[in-house]
Amino acid sequence: MAPDLIVVAVPRKHQVVMRAVSRHVAALRAFHAGLIAETHRHLHSLQEMAPDIETLRHPAAQPPGKLAAAEAASRKLRALERLRNPWRETYRDFRHSLRRAHALLKKIASSNSKTGL
Repeated sequence: MAPDLIVVAVPRKHQVVMRAVSRHVAALRAFHAGLIAETHRHLHSLQEMAPDIETLRHPAAQPPGKLAAAEAASRKLRALERLRNPWRETYRDFRHSLRRAHALLKKIASSNSKTGL
């Protein structure tokens, strides 16, 4: 269940800034969801590598089996490396949205404390 929303009257001078904050928060939410999805893709790729790594570390595994496991793990690692850029770009956008929302809210709070609101 969603938390109860509290509606607060925003002074007219802050309405434009609050709309900008809302846009940054909406973007932040979207980038957060994107980061979660990208992180799940990373986790899935890492989990796919686990059997190959187990084969490599198992003392009874024969060299041909270990070689096949190393090659498979290398292919999966390349796939994992391709996932890095989308995650990095989404993280950069996430960080930017959070910083902008934080800076704008800090500006409003500072203005309110100076005017006694």
